[in-house]
Amino acid sequence: MNEETKERLAKQARRQERLMQYRHECEVRYLCEKRAQKGGTSWVANFLALVEKKRGKESRDKLNSDFVTQWSRGNIGIKDAWYEEKKEDQSKLF
Repeated sequence: MNEETKERLAKQARRQERLMQYRHECEVRYLCEKRAQKGGTSWVANFLALVEKKRGKESRDKLNSDFVTQWSRGNIGIKDAWYEEKKEDQSKLF
């Protein structure tokens, strides 16, 4: 395999990884949106049970963890919203 082929394959792998991350974030936003619309967690629990059945416990746990994190940060499922952890301003601590 030549260098050009290696570069092309590496680029495709990075693109696929970004796509999978975006898909995951979309799915988390979808859960946040449904949680906000339906006002309860039973719908989310049912959805996560289906994810576990189709894709396994690891997928379910990752989705649930990111859903809980995003929901606690105020994400209600707005398109492309993804809330990162806020860094505490160290200058205000002293």
